[in-house]
Amino acid sequence: MNKILLILVTCAGLLLAFGPSAQAATTLGTPGKVAGKITAIHPAHHSFTVERLDGSKREVRVSHETKIRVDGQPATFKDLAVGQKVRAAGELGPQGHILIAHRVRAKN
Repeated sequence: MNKILLILVTCAGLLLAFGPSAQAATTLGTPGKVAGKITAIHPAHHSFTVERLDGSKREVRVSHETKIRVDGQPATFKDLAVGQKVRAAGELGPQGHILIAHRVRAKN
């Protein structure tokens, strides 16, 4: 009985240490970059979708602190458009699915 309890406690500890929340903690705040073409704009979330050269997609979220430039000129989120080539740098969000951008550079 004690062996079974010990095994259960050990498994629970390993699950907590290496489960999904541990993965989120390791990617959250990790520096990240993305480059490609804007394929969708999501105004309600202040984000846009970038399709990379390899065909994969990444969501990029901006805030009022994000420095945005379009064609080398200071810009705002409203100046971003589908079809623009874009490069963004910032930090990866939970599980690395979203880039929280500090800097966005777009070209028409």
